[in-house]
Amino acid sequence: MAHALRRNLSFSVTLAALFCGAPVGAQPASIEANPVAEPAAAPTPPPVEAQKPEVVAAPSQAPAHASGAATVAGSWEPTGGAIFSLFNILQNAPFLGSYRGLGIAGQYHLDPKSAVRLGVAFVRSSNPAVVRKNTTTEGGDEVVSYQVTAAGPTSAFATVLAADYLMRLSTSSLSPYFGGGLTFGYSQSKTQYTDDLSVPQQVTSVDNGNKTSGFAIAGIGGVEWRLHERFSVFAEYNLSINLVQWNSDHQDTTVEDSSSGTPGSSHTRSESETTRFFNVNLGLAQGGQLGLIVHL
Repeated sequence: MAHALRRNLSFSVTLAALFCGAPVGAQPASIEANPVAEPAAAPTPPPVEAQKPEVVAAPSQAPAHASGAATVAGSWEPTGGAIFSLFNILQNAPFLGSYRGLGIAGQYHLDPKSAVRLGVAFVRSSNPAVVRKNTTTEGGDEVVSYQVTAAGPTSAFATVLAADYLMRLSTSSLSPYFGGGLTFGYSQSKTQYTDDLSVPQQVTSVDNGNKTSGFAIAGIGGVEWRLHERFSVFAEYNLSINLVQWNSDHQDTTVEDSSSGTPGSSHTRSESETTRFFNVNLGLAQGGQLGLIVHL
């Protein structure tokens, strides 16, 4: 029976070998259970440094002004300009003149809604006395006479300094404004000459003079139109008040006469001084109430 069991077992092994593809008689390989390999851990990525966002400065953009186009609202950049008065070309040959009698005047914008004006005038003139020779012929005789005359002051000097501050009510190209100003003025005139020809044996010396100085304030109201980036026109009215004004005047005449054989002389002098306060001028500050500013 044991033999039968061994034969059956051998037959079973043979069948297993045939089905499994192993050669007959080969010893069955010992099968060891290999442990299931755990998946390898993924490598830890290196730490990522936080990158700061790159800040790109936007290019500054200047206000776009089309060449030759009128300045748009809000474009009163700080800029300076020269000021002139405008006149009616049908009544005055030169339509441009000095602003308020100032030889040089300018305006500068501190910001889009404020501006200052500065002006200065300087005048000096000379007009010496005129010696006129008159010749009269009667028969064969010729009579010569002279006449010395002074047509007004023989010399004059004047200067004016003015400063205004203006506030614009809006930044649009057409804007009303108001402000105030301070003005200082000084002037003097002299009439000086010597006449030793008009009257024989007589010498006349004339020395007349006048001096005026003072301060004035003004209230200003008007409208300015920036019609071009280089030009603007305005119309305004001034109410001026002379705070104080000093005036002095003298007239001095000396006559030396030797026609009687005995030299003699006479001297005449008159003088005056006045001080005035708070003189109000309601007249227009400039002819035509119009002005032109050429922006530089």
